[in-house]
Parts: sequence; C-alpha cells; structure tokens
Amino acid sequence: MQRGTGSRPAVRVHGAGHGPQWDRITATRVGRVLEQYNLTWIEEPLDAYDAEGHAAFAATLDTPIATGEMLTGVGEHTTLIEAGSSDSVQPDAPRVGGITPFLQIAAPADHKGRAMAPHFVMEIHVHPSAASPRTAWVEHLEWPEPMFNERLEVRDGRNGWRLRRTAPVSVTLGQLRNVGR
Repeated sequence: MQRGTGSRPAVRVHGAGHGPQWDRITATRVGRVLEQYNLTWIEEPLDAYDAEGHAAFAATLDTPIATGEMLTGVGEHTTLIEAGSSDSVQPDAPRVGGITPFLQIAAPADHKGRAMAPHFVMEIHVHPSAASPRTAWVEHLEWPEPMFNERLEVRDGRNGWRLRRTAPVSVTLGQLRNVGR
C-alpha cells in the first residue's frame, strides 16, 4: 500500500469481537504473525469482558491493542483501563448510556495514558471526542448517514469535522425508521 500511495496508511486489524471469539492462544499466535506489519492496532482480539486476557495479550506484543466497543457501562471500561487491557479505549456513547458516561470513561483513560478511539456514529462522538485530550481516532461509517439531516465531512481521512451547512446535527424519527432499508 505504501508503494501505491506514497505514504504509510494506518492499518488496523479487527479481531473476533463481533463473532466467534479468538481464544487467548489463537489471539497470541495471530498477533505474533501480524507484528511484522507494524499495525496501528489489533482491535477486539478477545472477548470484550476478558480484561485479564487482554492485559496479558497487550503485554505480549509491541502492537497496540484497542478494545471496548462492545462494553455497556463505565464500570466495564474502568475494569479494562485499570487492568492495562488496551492502548486505545473504544467507548460507544449510545451503548454506555450517553455523553456523560462517555466522558466518565475518558477521564480514567486519560489518567492512565490510554488513547480514545470512539466506536460507531461519528456524528455523536465529535464533540465529546474533542473534549477528550487523548482522542486519536473517531470511527466513521457511512451507512448511518441517512439518520442525519447534515453530514460531517472527512477530508483526507483527517479532522475535516465541518458541517456542510451551519446548523446543529439533527435526526428525525422518520429517518431513524428508514435506516438500513
């Protein structure tokens, strides 16, 4: 990819977070093979609630680990952060209960030197991410865009967080009903 683009793209590998989980042995074997590619991170290599396993995995490799997108509360994220389970924390504001819990996760992540990389719907995470001093990435998916009247622009894969119109991001109930149709 670098030869084709002239620059080194950020390459992340998503583990088995959404499907059959890798066990600790498989994750370690895969992680060791992937080390040679100097990845940005390996995401969700183990079951989301396996703080001890993630911590052991993170200690084994030089490749950064990202996890947390499947967790549903501040306490679950705090357990991962305190255990040293990842280099990047991936809270999902709708899953954890909103903006306030998101920011309650950002504080201990910052204290422990963990990057923030919020999961899902960039439009929801732009402002709390800007308030989090260690936000490294904000995930962008195109399929939820029909929920919003305005779209956020991504420019050169970077901080092009400007609304195309000067209005707050808003969502209508009709748009929510039609997502994915």
